[in-house]
Amino acid sequence: MSFLETYCGSSTIWDPTIFENDTTSETDQIPSCFRYIPLPWADFIVILLITPFNVYFVQKFYNKGHVTDNLKNYSWLFCSKMLIALGLLVANAVTLALVLNEDQESTENTYPAQIITPIMYMINYIFYMINEWFSSHKFQQKRNGALWFFWLVSLVSSFLLWLSYLIPYLENDSNVNKDDLTMPSIYLALTAMNFVNNCLAEPAQMADQKVNPAETGNDETDISRSKVKEPTPFKTSPELYCGYPSVLTFSWFSGLVA
Repeated sequence: MSFLETYCGSSTIWDPTIFENDTTSETDQIPSCFRYIPLPWADFIVILLITPFNVYFVQKFYNKGHVTDNLKNYSWLFCSKMLIALGLLVANAVTLALVLNEDQESTENTYPAQIITPIMYMINYIFYMINEWFSSHKFQQKRNGALWFFWLVSLVSSFLLWLSYLIPYLENDSNVNKDDLTMPSIYLALTAMNFVNNCLAEPAQMADQKVNPAETGNDETDISRSKVKEPTPFKTSPELYCGYPSVLTFSWFSGLVA
């Protein structure tokens, strides 16, 4: 047997002839290795690559003072991101537990990929939560392009995983039943929710909530306590507290020229 057959149960990762025939036979099924190699490894590699650079650069950006303060230490957006990531972590832990339980009760062999894959996903979400805490909470970042890209890759992977179960089910494949769609559907829904969350920006103190202390004649930033004329609010660029898609499309700039 080849390494792929031993590791994940099929001889190839992808078969380009799958959709060429109108009928589905056992040889026309989507290879199981497609679910266990390119999809989880794409997410895993991305989060491992971005973590050290993300922590370094958000800290550097914060130390240079290129941030506005968060409106709250624990905003609804931050809590939502963390809870959804925790939900995905728990879902994969449940998947791992079911695989291990089935391995003990069933006479069929459990492939190593069935155990390794949920562990990889769990590591992904642990690393994500660490990155999110450093970025949004500790270093006051309003958005994070690296984490947005991670969730974009995760969304594509989750969608392809869901399709790899949905297509055989719709074609009445006897090897796929309705229950097999449950966990991929949960993964897809939660991943889509966190992708949307990462398209948004953390609530920030806007320009009318901050003033320039140099104009007050002292170190106070509270207008009501100033002994001189009312200071001018900081003119904070909207780019510093807009979502990442807005940065990519420059839609934040339209408010300045409208």
